[in-house]
Amino acid sequence: LLDCHEMGPMDSYLISPPREPFNPHMTGYIHRWWDRVATAHAAAFDRFGWSYYTREWNEEMYPGYGSSYGIYLGAVGMLFEQAGVDGSQIKRPDGTIMTYRETVHHQFIGSMANLTAVADGRRELLADYYAQKQDNLRSKATTYVLVAGPNRTRLDRLVEKLQAQHIEVERTTKAATISRALAWSGGEAKNVPVPAGSAVVRTNQPLRQLAEVILDFDIRIPTAFLKTEKKEILAHGDSRLYDTTGWSMPLAYGIEAYRMGGTIGAPTEKYAITERTGSLVNENATVGFAFDGTDDRAFELLARLFEYNVNVWCSRKAFRADGRDFPRGSFLVRRAGNETLDVARLRALAEKAGVELVGMNEGLARGKYADLGGNEFVLLRAPRIALIAGTRVSGGDFGTIWHLLDSRLRMRTSVLDVVTVADADLSKYNVIVLPDASGGAAGYKGMLGDDGVEKLRAFARGGGTLIGEGGGAALLADSSVAISSARSRSSVLKDLAKYTRSVTRSRTAFSPEVDSLSLWESKSAAKEKPAKKGESSEPGLDEIKRDDELGRDLYPHGAIVAVDVNTEHWLGFGCAKVVPALVNSPLALVTEEVDVPARFAPADRLRLSGLMWEEARTRWGETVYATRDSFGDGQSIVFAALPNFRGYYHGAERMLLNALFLGPGFGTSARASW
Repeated sequence: LLDCHEMGPMDSYLISPPREPFNPHMTGYIHRWWDRVATAHAAAFDRFGWSYYTREWNEEMYPGYGSSYGIYLGAVGMLFEQAGVDGSQIKRPDGTIMTYRETVHHQFIGSMANLTAVADGRRELLADYYAQKQDNLRSKATTYVLVAGPNRTRLDRLVEKLQAQHIEVERTTKAATISRALAWSGGEAKNVPVPAGSAVVRTNQPLRQLAEVILDFDIRIPTAFLKTEKKEILAHGDSRLYDTTGWSMPLAYGIEAYRMGGTIGAPTEKYAITERTGSLVNENATVGFAFDGTDDRAFELLARLFEYNVNVWCSRKAFRADGRDFPRGSFLVRRAGNETLDVARLRALAEKAGVELVGMNEGLARGKYADLGGNEFVLLRAPRIALIAGTRVSGGDFGTIWHLLDSRLRMRTSVLDVVTVADADLSKYNVIVLPDASGGAAGYKGMLGDDGVEKLRAFARGGGTLIGEGGGAALLADSSVAISSARSRSSVLKDLAKYTRSVTRSRTAFSPEVDSLSLWESKSAAKEKPAKKGESSEPGLDEIKRDDELGRDLYPHGAIVAVDVNTEHWLGFGCAKVVPALVNSPLALVTEEVDVPARFAPADRLRLSGLMWEEARTRWGETVYATRDSFGDGQSIVFAALPNFRGYYHGAERMLLNALFLGPGFGTSARASW
């Protein structure tokens, strides 16, 4: 697999092999073939006296590069990069002129040399390929178990991705128990219940390397390279890593997963994904119709209901309908609030979305459940979304959010160029999304101008919802903009103790502990030992600044981290209590607010997968991942990083969906004329 690429015009020509770090799941023969092909490639270039080099910057850790994926199938994957000419010719630093024709000549000669080397060694290469597949079948099995939960769509979609790559996946037909395994969170798990319908992937199959590189929870980088990497960052402000260092799909999908030795003690069959058809039960119901908000398909139905102007309520509290429990965050279509409700259309939409709608004839609840006509149900407002774009706005983040809305959910979404915001009519929208952008808050302020910033403030003040992530979050949190209460950690180091104390209050409010002995019997609390005279228990400002700068320099390089979610907050509806999310930015946010929907986990359990230095864990531990603030009649919602990174971090993506779909109803004032 040849990836014949181009790079900057002042370079020469990069030839495989790459340099370390190397992914441990690559095929065993890849290094030998890299050297063999490189020898042929170099000889062809030497005949012309052309310049080239190997290994200088291209590493082979992340399996998602264009030339890398094929390696895990058994191909010889190789990257070649020619200095590009974006026109007819270019003058180089040594005074020579490089033409477009020359670059094509280089790529042609290189490609033919590579193909000839492989063709000459075809018998040996095919033997290597076959032997590797035989070794995979004979190898001792490791088994990945993806536990079936209430979000069946999430599991099906992950299995669909695996099967599309010809990875063999089975399904348990009976419940089982795993006596001992490694949990997705990194710790050992014992006596894990596995329900029927869970997915099982055994690694003793032909595509073992591909299965393991996709499913492995945490692939470690060798210590020798880490020393080089840290030196490179601290001495030269550069990294030798090209892309993310964490990518595990079970973590990204937010699925409870385990890795165990041997095979699972339960009968299995091939995992067959069947097209799900929804239904409407009790279509003559007098009170209304409910559907569970846990499954990802719920938002597909919700988007269609908004499209047909159906009034939908979302529950703050669990409720029951026709003997079924619905968790908080589920949805209700009331008869009373939809005078012209078309039940036939409702059924058709449910069937197409694959969602079960349950009709209800009784609104009175009992016990812990919410009455269907009460204020535990919040009327949602159909989102009218504008997505900010522009030259300095991250194309990757913009594209990921746009694809979620436009392609997956088929939501009508306007795209606004950031430089036109000051003159745009924002009254058409009730949600504006600001993706990451280069330059962070300063970059956004430069593009928006003072008038654009004030336009956004007026939008939120009048009842709109502003959602920012990365640079967009930094803008809303900037002290001169102050639409959000969050602040960049680096900007409040002088008052950091105040923000740290708010974390304690937030943790206590989120998960309070009550010592009944102390409460009722006046047991005295243990007192902290006072500092000695002349000593301070708190670090000085200079030390805090040095530590923050070091942590910022060693920011998470595409690491997967644990986010603690308040599942009682509407931004956390449908989420697990701990959600894996990806961080690839120096931005760390803090807030004095107690009601924080999602925080990065404490430093000791923050890192789940990928490279995250100790200094970074200290800096990011317990900082804000997502926060929500009122602003006039509207609100701001900030995410420290893009929740649905590259469109497959579905666990964290649910918080973004909640912000988009629930925000206008839950977080804005009823006075707003939306």
